[in-house]
Amino acid sequence: GGATYRMVFQLYDKENCPIFEEPIDPSEGNELIKDVRLRSNLISFRVEVPGSVLAWSDESPTLYRLEATLVRTKPSSAEATSNVDVFDCKIGFRSVEIANRELLVNGQPVLIKGVNRHDHSSTRGKAVTLDEIRRDLELMKEYNFNAVRTAHYPNDPYLYDLADELGLYVVDEANIECHGHYDMICRENAYAPAMLDRVQRMVVRDQNHPCV
Repeated sequence: GGATYRMVFQLYDKENCPIFEEPIDPSEGNELIKDVRLRSNLISFRVEVPGSVLAWSDESPTLYRLEATLVRTKPSSAEATSNVDVFDCKIGFRSVEIANRELLVNGQPVLIKGVNRHDHSSTRGKAVTLDEIRRDLELMKEYNFNAVRTAHYPNDPYLYDLADELGLYVVDEANIECHGHYDMICRENAYAPAMLDRVQRMVVRDQNHPCV
């Protein structure tokens, strides 16, 4: 009894060196942490990253590794603090805006040269392998494309990890393609909750990918 739980975070560069001197703990005071908010069991906060941050782009896809650790503190135990679970993922830092009718990534204008991609294998139909997904994206980079559209459904999570790694902008699509029955489905209120649910789940899953 009496155990408490908290989340701590650490950021690592491409050399696997920690960025913060100590793991970031939003439950404790730290001058680097700003705007800590708890709403509907979700915590949000801003952190000032020390040093020079390398931006992610299609030409320079610099990634960092974010590690989140669930820590249990039990004062009555001989080992008061222990790690319950650890999760990590790759992230990138970049800004996106539209100014003067131009798409700016990290303040620089970008010309989108992209293609539509469908899950299709020449030997397996729609049952594509991870190797085939990698070959598709590497072929795009080889021919100087910088973007891919997931026509017309969210793709396997591996594609987004790979786009982060290789440097491809992703136009992410929810599985709501219905132009063949536009007037019947898109204008029918009964379908609105299902369509909204698909879009929301896509955003929640993919929002932290710099490629998106």
